[in-house]
Amino acid sequence: LVVDPGVDYHWYRLDSNGRWSHKPGNTAATDLDASGAQITNPETADRDYGSVNYSQFCGYFYVPTGGIRTAP
Repeated sequence: LVVDPGVDYHWYRLDSNGRWSHKPGNTAATDLDASGAQITNPETADRDYGSVNYSQFCGYFYVPTGGIRTAP
């Protein structure tokens, strides 16, 4: 999870092929950062898209394959 403080938040996903991807807005999912480089680490990827700059890296979250139960 990364944030542009007071503006927006954004998620990256570690795919089964070992690469990171994300889906910026209404565009197709991609494994490239704002500079067009492959994302090898979301902490160090270029996250400045001009209109939004996800300058704060918040951390990693794990979701098991079976999902997360949110209700009894």
